[in-house]
Amino acid sequence: MILKKEIRQKICAVALAAVMLTGTAAAGMAVASQAVLPVLAASVVSENGFECRQVGDDGFLIVKYTGTDADVVIPETVGGRTVEGIGSKAFDGCHFIKNITFSKTTCFVYGDAFNNCTNLQKVFVDADNPYYSSVKGCLTSKDQKTLYMCPAGYRGKFTVPTSIKTIQAFAFQHCTHITELIVPKGVKTLQSGAFLGCTALKRVSIDSTVAFDDTIGDLAYAFRACIRLTEIEYHSADGRYDTVDGVLFCNNYGEKSLLLYPQGKQGAYAVPAGVTTINDRAFSSSSLTQINIPKSVKCVGRDAFKGCDNLVSVTFEPGSKMGTDAWEAFSSCPNLQTLKLPKSFDNVSSAGESNNIVTNSPNVTIYGKTGSYAEQYAKEYGIPFSTAVPKLKNNATMSRASVKLGGTIEVLHEGIDGKGPYEVAVYYKKASSDKWTKAHGYRTAETTSIQPKAAVKYDVKVLLKDTRGKVITKYLTFSVTR
Repeated sequence: MILKKEIRQKICAVALAAVMLTGTAAAGMAVASQAVLPVLAASVVSENGFECRQVGDDGFLIVKYTGTDADVVIPETVGGRTVEGIGSKAFDGCHFIKNITFSKTTCFVYGDAFNNCTNLQKVFVDADNPYYSSVKGCLTSKDQKTLYMCPAGYRGKFTVPTSIKTIQAFAFQHCTHITELIVPKGVKTLQSGAFLGCTALKRVSIDSTVAFDDTIGDLAYAFRACIRLTEIEYHSADGRYDTVDGVLFCNNYGEKSLLLYPQGKQGAYAVPAGVTTINDRAFSSSSLTQINIPKSVKCVGRDAFKGCDNLVSVTFEPGSKMGTDAWEAFSSCPNLQTLKLPKSFDNVSSAGESNNIVTNSPNVTIYGKTGSYAEQYAKEYGIPFSTAVPKLKNNATMSRASVKLGGTIEVLHEGIDGKGPYEVAVYYKKASSDKWTKAHGYRTAETTSIQPKAAVKYDVKVLLKDTRGKVITKYLTFSVTR
């Protein structure tokens, strides 16, 4: 029995309204998330593992699945009543499920209905369902233009189907096995949080013909908690969006903004000259260790570097500014030691507001000029201040701990603070020997390759020198196996 048309429309309208209020995903007529729908009956009716409660005048909502089937078919009826929807966390933790088939009566689905269904591989939809369809095993709108949910068990490379125009908020939220994402021609809208928590995602490629509309939203949040993401590739045909070294930029009315720095991208980074704005949360929770910000930057967004656990040093070049949007820009950076601010650094607070840009970053010292606003700001917030040149640090590391005989291992160079640019000299020896072999003398280089000749433990000596002639030496080790 199909729920009366006007009742179904009323229920779906309630779901959609609640979704809009909570900022969660919508699907079919609505995919609700934490929204409250009108569950009218307190008693539970159970049949074949489906526990349901009454919703509307004569429909049922699945509230829990207690079965053990790997292939689950959502029934059209339970206890003689039409099953209209799937409730919040109804299938939560059903790791054994591999496939789900929606019946023709399914009208709405909560966004968290399939939480922790880690092996769910495909979603199928009855061809007579008026609200949903499926493409490539994903749940979509009937016209297959909106992608609502990708199954959490999908693995490897995922290419968005070509019919899709909109990727709904949180559509890939639990997809922790997708490693690469391809967004093809035709996609117009990427909603906030679409790929939230895709912890295995390393690379995103967006077709140059994709022209996002004004609802593109917060890209930093779309890929938030993608902790292994190291590269985004997108060069839009209209010139609005572009990526350089995996970092996403936007060109808008003559202004260039840095939108998103991939969270998994490690090491030091220099913002390219010409960038005027660093967007809200652009570097938030990334693996960045140090950053240089050019004089062209005049605005740094809210929480731009918040939660960067590995960030040690920040340098603003003379002429650069933060602006009044830099709310807690460098907050919760526990290892941040150096924040170099030029004379051009001025007010970062709107009238009557207080803004400590380094809240919960307890180890930071602000470096600047005597009598500057930077000194005044440090005093106002009780932040240590110094006019000295920050102490040079040698942050060299090995590319890995061991290598097989005949292979090559790399020394990764990184200088922090002092007065750059830096030069590096590298030596290595067998741990049992006193004789050092020169890999190379002082030169500007990011890496040094070493090809060891014996299956033993090796020592490495890295000498880092800045423009003042200050040298810091760091010792490293690696092993060679057969």
